Amino acid sequence: MIEEGPDHSKLSDGQLWTQLKANDQHALNTIYLRYIRSLYNYGFKIAQDDKLVEDVIQDLFVDFWEKRHRLSDVENVEAYLFKAFKRRLLREIHRLKKRTSLGLSDDLLDYEFPLQPSIQSEFINEEEQRSQQDRLAEALKRLTPRQREAIFLKYQQKLSFAEVAQVMEIETKAIYKLMSRAINTLKENMKLGMLACTLLLSDFL
Repeated sequence: MIEEGPDHSKLSDGQLWTQLKANDQHALNTIYLRYIRSLYNYGFKIAQDDKLVEDVIQDLFVDFWEKRHRLSDVENVEAYLFKAFKRRLLREIHRLKKRTSLGLSDDLLDYEFPLQPSIQSEFINEEEQRSQQDRLAEALKRLTPRQREAIFLKYQQKLSFAEVAQVMEIETKAIYKLMSRAINTLKENMKLGMLACTLLLSDFL
């Protein structure tokens, strides 16, 4: 997938997508390097199978290259990648379920999506930070998998509400409701105000 070529690192996602459609494999490589870690983290929360997630990511980018002349224009490449990747991953899980006795759920949307606080803040001491991380981790367990997925996309991937809706394939107004319920649950469990809870998510995810 990766080979030496011109430096495309300063190009926007949209510019890279346009160049990919014009036969520029280095543009595809740059998109791959830009999003491989985020896609892997997202996929592993759905499948908890690193080999499966890696294979699906590779297949997705091979498919992009092979079908580059038929790719449509997209407004947000990142949201498009996450949506396309999730669809392909769920299809592969479904295929494996049919062929094996892995005990996977009958409902393709029935995944746990574990989410743990990770990013450390330099503005609070270590003991306070650990305490807040532990409280947030416990509160996140009380959310539904779909709520955790929305939180991940909004606060870790920094997608807009509309982009989160695109990835999760639901209406934007439904995302607002989903996020509102998630924040309220976190707020109640952590005994924090709405603003403090939102800032904590931004700091630790």
